[in-house]
Amino acid sequence: MPNGHAQNHYVLLKTIYSLFIKYCVMKKYTSFGAALLWVLAAMFVLAACNNDDDAVAPAPTVSLTFDLDFNGQPFTLNTEYTTQAGEALSFSHLRFWVSNVALEQADGALLEIENAYYLVEQTATSQRLTINLGQVPAGNYTGIQFGVGVDPLANSSLDQKAGELDETIGMSWTWATGYKFLNAEGSYFNTQRQEQIPFRVHIGTDDNYKAQEFTFANALSLENGKSANIAVGANAEQIFTNFTFTDDTGVNGAEPELSFVMLGNPTLEARIANNYAAMFTLTSAAVE
Repeated sequence: MPNGHAQNHYVLLKTIYSLFIKYCVMKKYTSFGAALLWVLAAMFVLAACNNDDDAVAPAPTVSLTFDLDFNGQPFTLNTEYTTQAGEALSFSHLRFWVSNVALEQADGALLEIENAYYLVEQTATSQRLTINLGQVPAGNYTGIQFGVGVDPLANSSLDQKAGELDETIGMSWTWATGYKFLNAEGSYFNTQRQEQIPFRVHIGTDDNYKAQEFTFANALSLENGKSANIAVGANAEQIFTNFTFTDDTGVNGAEPELSFVMLGNPTLEARIANNYAAMFTLTSAAVE
């Protein structure tokens, strides 16, 4: 006896056959006429069934999720955390660009995601931690690559629109060409003054674009109709490794009440960039 779709088709044909026999008896058709009607009906049903069976499942899809934390603690805004230097801080927002995403295939080839420029953020008005990479060809995938920031070519002009790059959303410089790769803001407690002081950590420039590459523990075998999620941990504590607000503030002529890092101190920028390059770890890669 057939099963699955075939079982349904068998039952349908049997039902139609029974109805046609009754119809032919009622209309007093000849055996030849009844047979002809049956053949035509069967052909119609089988054609519909074949169209059903031949339908191709959509190509598999992949998403990329960033799991923010602060040294193992859940990352939430306006929550006090303690840095490695013992300073207390809280975030009002954290934003960074992820670009040039590519999946590593089992044969060693790279599948580059088209227009792969994405804004990852957690702010008071928006939380976007999962990126939809769209459809990919079925096959086996062994790893992922991406960059933190914007590559030099796309960063050379704000007129080069690709992916989600947009100079109007607070992630580009207003007085220079290029994008802010990392934008972290909040406040820290100044023990000398015994008060909260706002901070802004804005990092950019081509040298601070940081490439990431991770190999999956097990290859993702993606078939049509399936989806997969790749989860990457992002430990925000790493941003402030080997850094203290007490020693590393007032950059670029900032007033003491507003401690921040941005263009103007390449050495300190490079230190922060190396810190955020180390904040990412592969958490999981699985077919859902």
